[in-house]
Amino acid sequence: MATLTDQEIKIIPIFSDFKIESTNSPKKNGQFVISEYSEKSMHGSFLPYEEAKHYKRAAVSGIVIAKDGILIARRSETVDQYPDFFECAPSGGLCQEDFEAQLYQELEEEVRFGIKDIERSFLLFLIEDVKANTVDICSLIKMQEFFKPIVNKEYVDAQWIYLDELSSYSYQHRQEFVPTSLVLIEKAKEML
Repeated sequence: MATLTDQEIKIIPIFSDFKIESTNSPKKNGQFVISEYSEKSMHGSFLPYEEAKHYKRAAVSGIVIAKDGILIARRSETVDQYPDFFECAPSGGLCQEDFEAQLYQELEEEVRFGIKDIERSFLLFLIEDVKANTVDICSLIKMQEFFKPIVNKEYVDAQWIYLDELSSYSYQHRQEFVPTSLVLIEKAKEML
């Protein structure tokens, strides 16, 4: 696997009132394509997925924390980007203007956690993954307690990694992590 360089990942701070501004309505089986973005907003339009994958796309990524652990999942070999890699769940393409609702939808679909299980969540930053041609709107999600994740077709496994084991785990598996998730993990360790 290729080694990641700092040039492949860009971290952009964002304001708490960050918003999505689209020139059209969301499409069924579509994704948001970015024309421009800043710390205040992201501008673009929704395109059908097959067309959107040829452009810079928006996504959501969260890092789920409960007690003293972080939720990590291994992606299926059938996904388009980073097959068989570890990542922080939830993660997915932006299919609606309400990115927070999209994040919660991904959380429900991917590991079967509901909004009722969330203690609080807040925006962190944007991460641009140059290789994947995506910009993720990243959030921290605090759960009240550990729940057993139930994975779907996007993941082959999901598990809680304790914070005191996180540094060695992410270092040992560094080449097997989605780049966005490595950044989320590093930032979470700084905050906790």
